[in-house]
Amino acid sequence: MYTSHIKLDICSIELISDVNNPWMVLIHGFGGSRHMWKRQVEEFKHDYNLMILELPGHGDSIHGASDHPDTDIVEIAKLLITHIHSKGIEKADFLCVSLGSLVMSTIVDLCPELVRSVLLCGAIFGMKRSMKLILKSGNLMKAFFPYMLVLRLLAWVLMPKRSHKVSRKFLVMECKKLGRKEFHKWYGILCSELDRLKQNIQKFIPLNAFVVMGREDFVFIQPALEELEPYKDTIPLTIMEECGHVCSLQKWREFNVIARKFFIEDRAATA
Repeated sequence: MYTSHIKLDICSIELISDVNNPWMVLIHGFGGSRHMWKRQVEEFKHDYNLMILELPGHGDSIHGASDHPDTDIVEIAKLLITHIHSKGIEKADFLCVSLGSLVMSTIVDLCPELVRSVLLCGAIFGMKRSMKLILKSGNLMKAFFPYMLVLRLLAWVLMPKRSHKVSRKFLVMECKKLGRKEFHKWYGILCSELDRLKQNIQKFIPLNAFVVMGREDFVFIQPALEELEPYKDTIPLTIMEECGHVCSLQKWREFNVIARKFFIEDRAATA
């Protein structure tokens, strides 16, 4: 049963199968929406009560981050935490993708007691210097070019191969719905927050944290490998072969197997 709730700037779609089930909260990335989680909803709806959050300006949310010029990732994370608590959720598992990993890092920083475990897909641990320069140059020049041109270039940089077509098409289609003003706002947030997860990585150690990356995530995989190496015994990393940035879309079947093992099978084995 789907029930839709609007709270402040956030749209959440809640799927409740059993009041006794634990909660899972899903947070999409830049330009995403609840639609990207269709396959994961089917996978987990019988094991969890699901809260699918849409970030301000995305999907069906009624207000955007650009409506408030001073809005930053900390304010957005506070809104999410308030919204989750308003539903009586004291602790949840979290599934996040791409920019959602930066939002999740802020949630862990502000309210670690809310997190039972967390899976970060396509996690952003920074970029190579050359790629960071390209991204930030795009942020400086975005006002001088049609935002759809900037969007398509960003999609090709992040997911350049033919096999990434599904994820690339989804990003372009959903980001187009943001509109120019909101796209520019979130592009700026992304550029300013690239190192947030890297800076907060130690705060994930006490949690049950897990990272999934695509081998063909050419922009983000190398920083992830470097940053997670010292924490390999406490924050496991799985690499999906022949897969790009958004594993949960491009290879959703394999991703769901990995996610189910982490969230359900491994926990049952150690209970």
